[in-house]
This record gives sequence, structure tokens and C-alpha cells, in this order.
Amino acid sequence: MRHRILAGGFSLLLILSAISVAVPVTGSISNLAIESATPSVEDPAPGERFSVSVTIANHDATEAVEVTDVYIRDAGSANTHVRVDDVGTIRPGGTLSVPLSLMFDDAGTKDLRVHTRVENESGDSRSITYPLTIDVEPPDNAILTVDDVDAVAGQEEHVNVTVSNGDDRSLSNVRLELTGDAVVDNAERVTASLDAGTQVVHGYDVTFPEPGRQSITGTITYKTADGMTRSINRSVTLDVAPARVDPELTVTPIESERGPALEVSLTEYGNAELRDVGVRALQNGTVVARTLLEDVPAEETRTATLDDTDLGDGNISVVASYTAAGTERTIQTSRLYQPTESASVVLSGVEATRDGSIVTLRGDAANVGSSDVESVLVAIEPVAGVTPTSPNRDYFIGGIEASEFGTFELTANVTDTTETVPVRVTYSADGERFSQVAPVELDGAAAEAGSDEESTWDRIRLLEMAIVGLVVVLLGAALYRWRT
Repeated sequence: MRHRILAGGFSLLLILSAISVAVPVTGSISNLAIESATPSVEDPAPGERFSVSVTIANHDATEAVEVTDVYIRDAGSANTHVRVDDVGTIRPGGTLSVPLSLMFDDAGTKDLRVHTRVENESGDSRSITYPLTIDVEPPDNAILTVDDVDAVAGQEEHVNVTVSNGDDRSLSNVRLELTGDAVVDNAERVTASLDAGTQVVHGYDVTFPEPGRQSITGTITYKTADGMTRSINRSVTLDVAPARVDPELTVTPIESERGPALEVSLTEYGNAELRDVGVRALQNGTVVARTLLEDVPAEETRTATLDDTDLGDGNISVVASYTAAGTERTIQTSRLYQPTESASVVLSGVEATRDGSIVTLRGDAANVGSSDVESVLVAIEPVAGVTPTSPNRDYFIGGIEASEFGTFELTANVTDTTETVPVRVTYSADGERFSQVAPVELDGAAAEAGSDEESTWDRIRLLEMAIVGLVVVLLGAALYRWRT
């Protein structure tokens, strides 16, 4: 019986010995702690890689420990985001900082746990954890704005893209690229530095080859003041209209400062802008005038003047060449051109009366030009058979407005065979002096005036003879009565 008791006691002693050896595995490393887990970026952006610096402290005064693992998992889950093995040794009273690289694709608050496992020289091990919360937010340091445009297929459009710094610190190496369904001229732009609260506007020339729903995307990459490189993008979808080109070219004779001219008007009734417009006028296949015209927006008109001195009477063709929706085109019109003179004075309503050899001319000097004339002077032009005479060798009318007239009276000494009296008309217009001779037909005016005079004298002679005859008869009758 005693042997059984001894045997039982010995067995119990062995069990107790085994228990005392196992306990130190978890209890012998007690002065160990994760002091901090610090992200390199306060609020990392989705897709942005950052680091978490984990600091582990060994507060034991005598024994070093070996850090075998450091890893980060979701709270309450075995999902591991990052792990580092065989980290290193922490001497007594020392610390060890371990960087771990992380990246999250989605925005949101991430509830995490930092885990570390250590061993001492005796082979004892211990695992400790540390809570870590990361807020993953879309980047708001830079703001990208793409202007909307009324686009036409095949037509180059201008689009403004604005990059704004919404951070309280400057951004550097700001790189913008515009891509999408459009052909983009000089797609990439770089701004070395963008101060806090400022913005920069980049103008792009884009062309959508096809109509319909088309999109363009602006992507901006920049470096924050913390040294982090971030990227954001913004897309705009546009309704690109099919190109419709419907121009009209009109030509109207006008009076310009230089004289008679042609006013050329180009109107676009379609939705495509008419660009790089050139206008030329042709007569008999030769270019006689040309000019440039401003771009013609949709549903608008632009006008130019052709006032070249080579423009003459006759048929004239006007051709406008332009580019619309990326295609070079022309439009043409023709008309009969008969320019009016800017300064022209003619004699009108002239009447001639004759008294012997003296002829008097009375009439109007009419301004049939398009400009006012000054210093109008009419005078008898001396020629064979015509000599200016008093009282009106010449007559000063003065100024005559366009489409108005001035009266005059002239006198000349003429021979019996003179049929016309030349009158010289002199005037000034637009700083130039003009002179011309207009013949005035005497017709039968002078001759008719002489025949009437002779007829009058004949009638007077007949009347005198009748009176004398009557007196003779009366005297004869009286004498007869007296004798009888």
C-alpha cells in the first residue's frame, strides 16, 4: 500500500514539473510593447502607396529579444495586408522601428491591427497587438475642372481645363494630360509649382472626328508638400453635333471713303464656323481686288469692303474661300457692277435766248455724283465764233450737295453761223479739282427769235400803210364833199 502511495506521489510530481516548464512560454517576456504605429500620410488616397512606421520597445533591463514577425491585419480577421519577417533584435531598454508599406484601392475608414511576435534567448515567444485606424479619402489637394463646349464633328474646338490648389500648402510638378475621344493638340502641360489657393488655366484645341456622345478626360499628377505623388482625373461627356455647312455670299455696291466699292457679306446659317476666310474679286478671269474676312461663327455674318481702284464696269465675280469642319471650301457669286462717280456735275435744263449777236444761257448745274462738290464755276469757253461777253462771262455757283443743283446765267457774243456754245464746268471734290466742257446746242432758239422779230416789223409796216391809206381816203372824201 505504501509503494502505491509513493508511486502516485511521484507521478503527481512529474505532472507538476511539466506544468511549471510550459507556463514561461507566455509569461517570461513581459516587458515588451508596441509604442506607436504612425502612417506617413494622414489621409492617404485610394491607390496611393504609403508606409506605417511601427515602433516596438523592449523595456527589459537584462534580456534582448528577437522580433520575428510584424504584420498588419483587418481587425477581427486573418486578412493580412502586409508582413515583414526576421525583423531584427531589440537590446535591453531599446526600441526598433519597422516600416510597412500599404495601399488601399477603395476609400473609407480602415480598422486595422498591428501584430508583432518576439522570442528571447531561451526560446520563449510572445505576440502583441496594437490598434490602427486609417482614413482613405479621395485626394482634395488639387481640383480639376473641364469646361463644357458645343462641339461640332470635324471642327477644332477650344477647351479650357482649370487646375486649382485646394490645399493650404503648395503643390509641385503639377502635370496635366488631356485624353479621350478627341484629337488633342499638345495634350500634356506641366506647371512647376502651384501655390496654395491659386489656379492655372490650360487652353486646349481638340477635334472630335465623329458625332454623338464623346468624352474627354483630364488627368492630373502632382506632388504634395509631404512628398507624396498623387493623381486625379475628371471626365466630361459631350454631345458632338454633325457638321452642317450652309453659307450665303452677297455683294452690294456702296460708296466708301475711297469712292465706289463693293460690300461683301458672308453669312453662315449652319452650325459650323467658317474659318480662314479669304475674299477675291475677278473680272475677265483676273483678280482685281482681294481682302481677308474674320471667322464667321454659326448663325452670324461678317462683312468686308472691296474698294480697289482696279474695280471697273462690267460683270464681276466674287469668290470666298474658307475652312469649315476641317474641310477647305469655296462659295461664289456674280453681278453686274456699274459704279457711280463720286463727283460729277452736268448741265441741265439750259435755255438759250438771242438778242442780235448776244446769246444768253440760263440753266442748272446738277451734282449727279455721290459726294458733295465745292467751288463750282461755269464759264463760256472761247472758241471760233464764240466770245465771252459781259455781263456774265462766267458764273460762280459755289458748293452743291450730292443730288442737288445750282442755277447759273452766262452771256456770249456769237456769229450768225454758230450752232453750239461750249461751257466749261470746274469744281472740287475729295481734295481734287475737276474740269470739263459741255456744249450747249442753240438749236433753232436764236433763229426763231429773229423770224418772230421780222414778222413783227412786217405787221407794223402793213399797219402803217393801212393807216396812211385810210387817211388818204378820208381826206379825198372830205375834199369831194367840200367841192360839191
